[in-house]
Amino acid sequence: MTYRDQLNHRFGQAIRDAVLKDVSQDRDVGRVMDTSPLRWTVTLLSLLIVSTPFCVAALGLVLIVVRHESVVAIGAGVLFVAVGYYLRTPKHKNTKATLRRPDAPKVFGVLDDICAQMNAPRIDGVHVLAEVNAYMAEYSKTERILGLGAPLWLALEPAERVALLAHEIGHLINHDPARGRLSYAALGTLARWQDLSHPPMLIDGATNSRFYFEDRGLIDQVFGFLCGTAIAALSRGFETLMFADSQRAEYLADLAAASVAGTAAKTELLRKLILSPLAEDARTQTYFDGSKHIAVFDKMARAIAAPTSEKANALNAEAMMLLHRIDSTHPPTRYRLDVVAAAGHPAPALDAAQMDWAGMDQELSAFFQRMERALLSEIIVQ
Repeated sequence: MTYRDQLNHRFGQAIRDAVLKDVSQDRDVGRVMDTSPLRWTVTLLSLLIVSTPFCVAALGLVLIVVRHESVVAIGAGVLFVAVGYYLRTPKHKNTKATLRRPDAPKVFGVLDDICAQMNAPRIDGVHVLAEVNAYMAEYSKTERILGLGAPLWLALEPAERVALLAHEIGHLINHDPARGRLSYAALGTLARWQDLSHPPMLIDGATNSRFYFEDRGLIDQVFGFLCGTAIAALSRGFETLMFADSQRAEYLADLAAASVAGTAAKTELLRKLILSPLAEDARTQTYFDGSKHIAVFDKMARAIAAPTSEKANALNAEAMMLLHRIDSTHPPTRYRLDVVAAAGHPAPALDAAQMDWAGMDQELSAFFQRMERALLSEIIVQ
């Protein structure tokens, strides 16, 4: 293990231990906004990064106003304003096909019940995914979208579905930085800064290869190198802090989900997620010639819900051996299981048996079939 890996491992363990300490002290973690020092550090750094385009543009305006008699100063001011405009991050827009409330009223009814139980803002839309995954994304103050993987949904029991939905909604109440608009803007601004510090990248049509067009003088190259190195170091540090904060947010979302769906349901959900590679194997082993429909999502779901013992044991053993790293938004599943077990929420706050799952599956079926057809069109064998 390299020294950097050792640092990642210790940093990751420290985050898990801090959450376990909060749990042992009966703090209300997972159901309220996180106010840890790590969260404040990431938020403050994000605000500073996002403000840099405005600072650069403001500097340009000051030059124009104060030195308006100088053509050089005016030119420099206009350049700074243009740079500030370039550095701004484009708005994070929802461009995917989205289920709305009229499309699936029963699904959104359950989402509303979970949001009310967790004191979270309501979900505005759902993205249907073709993989074993789920996510929460905030595109604006009025558009919160939950991504729902069809194969994962089909592989879960009712209580586990509640745990899945509650986990993603939990990210709304703990304000996970990896899913927020502020961190998206900060990462975008850093990317624009990095573009400015590098020569333009072009495409060689003859060889279809990329290359950098470098026509700057030595001084410009040295300045670009120093500036680029500083920006790269800042980006790496910011991403490390953001990943660390996001891992803490994963633990908090797990705790919130366990309080709503119960420890048993959340634990089983995590154990099924360990088996997600089996669903991918089932997908890659599917051959489609276009002659008849294949229920590939059901096939992927069965690979998770009813795996062979040999493959399941191998994946579980691998998951239990996985070391903790801070270059990923998700901590190792074995640590997440430790945190859920330590909190203990044996009785679910919502009874999954009272929910109309057949009705929800009926509402989702048309959207699942549409996504399934799109997936099959990608793997069709000519």
